Amino acid sequence: MYKTQLYLNLFQEKRDSEKIFFMIIKIITVKVWVYIMHRL
Repeated sequence: MYKTQLYLNLFQEKRDSEKIFFMIIKIITVKVWVYIMHRL
């Protein structure tokens, strides 16, 4: 029981860090896109 809880917590943390990672990538992509559009 305890072990499963531990695995679930780890999995949840991994999910959260992935969400943060994708948010950062999205922000960077938007910034780059806006920059390119302004350059044209």
